[in-house]
Parts: sequence; structure tokens; C-alpha cells
Amino acid sequence: AEPHVFRSITAPGTVLATFQEGRRSDGGAASCGYALSQNYGYTWERALIPNLTQVNGGSYFRATDPVAAIDLSGRLFLNTLNARTEDFSLADITVSRSLDQGATWSDPLLVFAAPSSQVFPDKNWMTVNDIANSPTAGRLAVTFTTFTSDAGGNQTGNNLRCSISDDQ
Repeated sequence: AEPHVFRSITAPGTVLATFQEGRRSDGGAASCGYALSQNYGYTWERALIPNLTQVNGGSYFRATDPVAAIDLSGRLFLNTLNARTEDFSLADITVSRSLDQGATWSDPLLVFAAPSSQVFPDKNWMTVNDIANSPTAGRLAVTFTTFTSDAGGNQTGNNLRCSISDDQ
């Protein structure tokens, strides 16, 4: 579920895909996986995003909304929304990255942590500036919406947010 595919602009044979693994009927998945091709999509290697959910060494109960990106230097990025609690009432937005063409991955790096169950981040998306001569070349931008509610669970609004990284 929720697949996303990104092709490198500087190495067109490199294609990174991400997707949910073990979809849950009440939202999210047991984890999110990725697949990487170095030959234009003819063959793929795939795995779960390392140390993301409890399925494979991470702390999160589930994950969803995966997005992939590749920067101009070939660094790989995977962005996900993750449940800090079993009922998904608290969530984090993270990015995992590989600096070695997918041979190893960082632990999930925190982009946003919901401060309470009255603020729920959702609808995350990530992009990388892959315009070589741009003053912000290589910039990562993660966007998401925070849906807010009062103590009674009544919706009180939403805000579009963006987090920027200029250091990979």
C-alpha cells in the first residue's frame, strides 16, 4: 500500500521505491519497506526500513505514508509517519538515510514529534532540491499537516508545516 518511487537525476539507473508492509485495517502498517534498483528497475533488492518499527528493531508500533528521495550526491532518503503509541494517538515524522547507496541506513532521524494526542501530524511528503545550480541544491523539505483537537476530541483546525534540512 501507498507506494512511492523516486529516480535519481544524476544516476538515472538508480531507482528507490518505498511502500507499506503488513497493512493494518485500523491504519498504518507493521512497518514500511523499500526496494532499490541500480539498473533502471530491471532487478531490485528489498528490505524493511531498518530500526523503524518493533518488527525489526525499532521503537515504533507501526508506520505509514512512506516517501522516497535521492539527492544530487546519491544519498537515499525515506520519510515515514510513525506511531509512538499502540493506538497511534502519538506520532512522529522521521527520515532514514543511506550515505552508501543503500548498503546501510541511519536510525530514523526525528523531523517532528507530536507534543500531545491533541496534535496529530499526517499527510507527510518529502522532496529534495535536485537542481544542481540552485542556491539550495540538496535541500530536503518535509511537509505535513498537523490536525488539532480539544480535550474532548473535537477538531479545532489544521496547519500545514514544513521542516527544512540543508545538511543531508
